[in-house]
Amino acid sequence: MFVSFLAAFAEAQGTRYAVQLEAGSTQANAEVRINQLKAQSVQAYVVKSAIAGKGTFYRVRVGNFSTQDMAKKFGEDLVRRGVVPEFFVAPYEQPLGGNAAAPVKPVVKPAPAPAAANNVSTPAGSGAGFVRFEDPSVGYSFEYPGYWSGQPLDPKDAADQRMNAGAQFKSAEDAAFLNAVWNKLDKANSPDNDNDLIVEIILKSMSSGDGTQIKEISRKLVNENGLVKTYLDLKAAFQSQGQPAPLDFIGKAVIVRASKGILLVIALYSKDAPPNSAAIADRIIASVRAPE
Repeated sequence: MFVSFLAAFAEAQGTRYAVQLEAGSTQANAEVRINQLKAQSVQAYVVKSAIAGKGTFYRVRVGNFSTQDMAKKFGEDLVRRGVVPEFFVAPYEQPLGGNAAAPVKPVVKPAPAPAAANNVSTPAGSGAGFVRFEDPSVGYSFEYPGYWSGQPLDPKDAADQRMNAGAQFKSAEDAAFLNAVWNKLDKANSPDNDNDLIVEIILKSMSSGDGTQIKEISRKLVNENGLVKTYLDLKAAFQSQGQPAPLDFIGKAVIVRASKGILLVIALYSKDAPPNSAAIADRIIASVRAPE
C-alpha cells in the first residue's frame, strides 16, 4: 500500500537540487548577473567550482529544491517569463560565501474552479490551498492540499491490491502521504458486525507488507447517521531493501463502515516532517465523507 511513496520520501531526505542559469570564468560577471536577476525578483546566487583541466567556473544558480521535478518547474517558469532563455537542473551546492540558499517550497494558491477531468472541486468553506477529491465510481471524498500529487487507482491497480477502489496522494515537501481504500461489503454498518474485529483485521492488513509496521496508539468510536466511524492515531515504520534504518511516521486514520462497504483513509507524515504536517493530516481525516 505504501511502497510508491517511499522512493519519493527517500529522495526528499537526500539530494537537493538547484536551477543553473549560466556559468562563466569570472566572479565579477557572475555578480553582475546576480544583481540583474535580483532586480527581477529572482534570488540567485553564485557557486564556485574548480574543474580539473579547465579551471575555475562561477555558476549562477537559483533555488534549493527537494526534488528534480520542482526545480524543473521553477526553471520552466523563468523561461516562460522571459527571465532566461534556457536552464538545467543540477545537484544543490553551497553558494559562494557559505550562506545556504533557503529551501524552496511550493506556493499554495487558492483552489481552482471545479474540474471534472481530475475529479477535484473546491470544498465549501475550505481555506485556500485545500481541494476536495471525490472518487467518481464510489462517491467517497476527502479534502487534501491542492499542491499534493496523486490520483485514484485505476481498476486494475485496485484489483491487484485486492480492493474495489482507492486513491493515493503524496507530498515530499510535507513528508506526508495518504491512502484511501474502499471495499464493497453489503450492510457493513450492521450492528451485528464486531467493530473491534473489523478494525483489528484492517490494522493487521496494513502491517502485512515487507518492512511495514503499524502500531495503534489510540482509538475512538463514533456512530453518526447510520455510519460507524473509528478514528485511529498510529505510529508506523517502513524499511525497504537496502535502506539502513526504518523511516518513522505518525499516522491518522478513519475507518468508516457504511451500508455498501468499508472505507479506510489514512494520512501519515514523517516524525521529522514540517510542523504543519500534523494539522494537514488532522484536516484530511476530519473531512472524510463516505459514499451515500
